[in-house]
Amino acid sequence: WKSLLDYYRNSINSSKLGQPLVAASMHACIINGKRQQAIQLFDDFVASTSISSEWQWDGGAHALSPLTRDLAMRAGHPSSLKLFEESQKDYYQVSTEAVLGVLGNLSNWKDVLSFFSKMIDRQGTGW
Repeated sequence: WKSLLDYYRNSINSSKLGQPLVAASMHACIINGKRQQAIQLFDDFVASTSISSEWQWDGGAHALSPLTRDLAMRAGHPSSLKLFEESQKDYYQVSTEAVLGVLGNLSNWKDVLSFFSKMIDRQGTGW
């Protein structure tokens, strides 16, 4: 993950790769048990910079690619519940690991039950 980060910071071509390069770095961090570094990458290179507005599809655009959003949730980003709710609103699928990351950030049983209730409510909508 350090090599990918060094490349991103020092290569002229890295801006062409944008979120996919950051997502690859975040994934490498998560695989190696470096969740805090993955969160830091998200905050430094996606959430707080113009790189976040580059993802496009079929005539539309969105600030975050679904993969980058999913990886931030997997890492347990402090805003993972908000990221999950945005994924639901946009009908993006999320990984089981992302759901676990969201659950890990919930502070009490009431929040956990509310989270599962929202998931159940959305189940019939194609999400």
